[in-house]
Amino acid sequence: MGRTQRGFVEAGVKEYLNRLQRWRCVEWHELAAPSTPSGASADYCLEKEASIWLRHWPVKGICFLLHHDGKPLTTEQWTYKLFHAVETWAQCHLLVGGAYGFHPQIRRKADEEISLSPMVFNHQLVRVILLEQVYRAFCIRYGVPYHHG
Repeated sequence: MGRTQRGFVEAGVKEYLNRLQRWRCVEWHELAAPSTPSGASADYCLEKEASIWLRHWPVKGICFLLHHDGKPLTTEQWTYKLFHAVETWAQCHLLVGGAYGFHPQIRRKADEEISLSPMVFNHQLVRVILLEQVYRAFCIRYGVPYHHG
């Protein structure tokens, strides 16, 4: 949710999307965050974002939300989960929320919540971390020397 705004984040996103092109498997979509009045509450912002998520909810495939309360996974568990999802449902959607995360309605609608870490990261920075982990999973799957776990 929201456009990538920080230069170093945008560079990281471009870098990993470029690396993933060797497998031609990843589409990247950024939903425009809703306009909200100055000083709007987090609940108000989440409700506005929820209406956008619902309009753009994937028709097919599985949806994972990235959330700090989600299931923590090792890199190997993530690799298995990602490829199991793709092989089972053909499409795997990874959703990163806005600054306040996700509205409870959206959290309930998702197939699963996963966590990159028990720490909370800036929603912009998570984009780069997520793409790096997707790239790492592909390298593990296809034996490309990158992962040294």
